[in-house]
Amino acid sequence: MQAHIAEAEQAGFDRIAGGVDAPVPATGYFVAPTIYGNVAPDSRLANEEVFGPLLAVLCYDSVDEAITLANSTRYGLAASVWAGDDGAGEVVANGLRAGQVDINGARFNPAAPFGGFGMSGVGREGGVYGLEEFLEPRSVQLP
Repeated sequence: MQAHIAEAEQAGFDRIAGGVDAPVPATGYFVAPTIYGNVAPDSRLANEEVFGPLLAVLCYDSVDEAITLANSTRYGLAASVWAGDDGAGEVVANGLRAGQVDINGARFNPAAPFGGFGMSGVGREGGVYGLEEFLEPRSVQLP
């Protein structure tokens, strides 16, 4: 996390909150939740799966550009879409290459298949798709 933050600082991205010098509680945290704005789409911060309290904000001019930006990474574990209404959110969600997309704060559904696209994994866990990972279909014919 500290390396990502150092790179973001060196690149001159706008620190909105947090950083390595931000105070953290005595237990449970090593780096404060940190947000950078105006992150370059080709930066490491925008293109890696960061599993920590670090958020990269990228700017766009149209919904199509937002979808293109979201799909430009080689990862695709999960995504969130916030829209004026669920129908508009669904249009965006259908364009994303992510294994799970939540619209307008939808809750995680443990019964739904879970897995990613690209470098975020192959296959699915949970639901019928998860069970199919362990099956080998065959056919038997009688005379």
